[in-house]
Amino acid sequence: MPNAVRSGLACSLLLTALSALLGAAPARADGSFPQARQILLRQDRPEQIVLVTNFGLIFSEDGGKTWLFSCEQGLSAYAGPYLLGAAPSNRIFGVAAGAGLIYSDDDSCSWQAAGGAFSGVLPYAFTVDPATAQRVYAIGVPRDDYRNGDSIYVSNDGGLSFGQPVFTSPARSALLSVLVAPSRPSRLFATMFSTPENHPSLLRSDDSGEHWTVAADLVESLGENPFELLAIDPLDEDRLYVRILGASAETLATSDDGGLSFIPSLSIPGKLNAFLKLATGTILVGGTAGKEAVGYRSKDGGQSFEPWPGAPHVHALAERNGKLYVTGDSYADGYAIAESDDEGAHLRPLARFDQVQAVKSCVANLCADSCAYHAGIGLWPEAVCGTAGTSPSVNDADGGAAPDMAASDVAAGAPGGVESGQARRPRISGGGCRCGWVPRRRVEDWTALLILGAMLVGRRVRRVPRGTRPVENV
Repeated sequence: MPNAVRSGLACSLLLTALSALLGAAPARADGSFPQARQILLRQDRPEQIVLVTNFGLIFSEDGGKTWLFSCEQGLSAYAGPYLLGAAPSNRIFGVAAGAGLIYSDDDSCSWQAAGGAFSGVLPYAFTVDPATAQRVYAIGVPRDDYRNGDSIYVSNDGGLSFGQPVFTSPARSALLSVLVAPSRPSRLFATMFSTPENHPSLLRSDDSGEHWTVAADLVESLGENPFELLAIDPLDEDRLYVRILGASAETLATSDDGGLSFIPSLSIPGKLNAFLKLATGTILVGGTAGKEAVGYRSKDGGQSFEPWPGAPHVHALAERNGKLYVTGDSYADGYAIAESDDEGAHLRPLARFDQVQAVKSCVANLCADSCAYHAGIGLWPEAVCGTAGTSPSVNDADGGAAPDMAASDVAAGAPGGVESGQARRPRISGGGCRCGWVPRRRVEDWTALLILGAMLVGRRVRRVPRGTRPVENV
């Protein structure tokens, strides 16, 4: 398993080990600045917004007017990424450092770990079937044997348990991502990278993951680079969007022939963080080049792109009923999440982290220490930790949505919205772990480096281009 590909996985395990060895206090944004990482939207609850951060989940049940905090606790410690299962259960799934694949049926009030053959597996990527709540697919490696290939597992009971592997990659290869075709749920694609020849390959299944074939060797299309699936067109199972993980840039590429070949269309000299094809057909891409936010828009299916003026530091994009939701950097952009009715041309900031009003009542006791820590670093007022409930009242005007303003104005901190100067930077010192997985974490602590090195020595050593990382939320 390539070290760089698994850097985020090792990092999550490292953080768990450090907590035990060093007596770490409650989850503290995983040692990095608090950041929004994903947006989860249920179609049957049009007013609910779930903002996934690197220190827990934040819920709104009234379209963003009020927000409640649910910390990482128990099985969900250092969890991420998260996905919503299909209706009617709308189960929340996540990958946690110690527990593996976890799920919640009560909006994070409690968590359970997947069982069956998966109980001894270390997962690092998964996807849900958009057509049925019963089917979940996951990629992982046995905890007691990291030396053999990575495997794909299938659950037919909504993620409660998984059977034996349906596919195992050859030695010296890694499986990086898996997705279901929305228009044809029996078809799946997965990405694989093999060494030492450094060949990217696309796998395909046409029977709901039971059997897999190598659909294409893509070294001619993608070069000697690993790649990840970003999306499959909701109306066309042969149109795929992928992210090429190069040494100095990340590139969006598109296939119109079921993954047999890809055409690169947009390259970012840094991180391609988020991708979304809107219902109108417009494609939005967000990323970072160094510390600078970059964004692009395509009106022709990804054949050409134009700049997205004033794009924030996007880490997630989501759409529901024609409304776009965008995460921003709460400190650089002045908000953690914003909404738009015109494909991002104008953004209305919905919330900063300091606008959280209370802790969810079902986790009030479990999250007391975590809430107090975040109040102590100035993330939100101390009063947040003294209240708990499912629908707290809003006592100040900042609790609701800010006035409409252009995205370029938001980025510049213009009057009329949430100004960047209003957001307080948390007083965080010391290191953490920034390993390139959601959430990204930095390894700046020598103790952390020593433990991480010891963990990686046990893995088989392979070389992949620098900058490789597992799929983020897209």
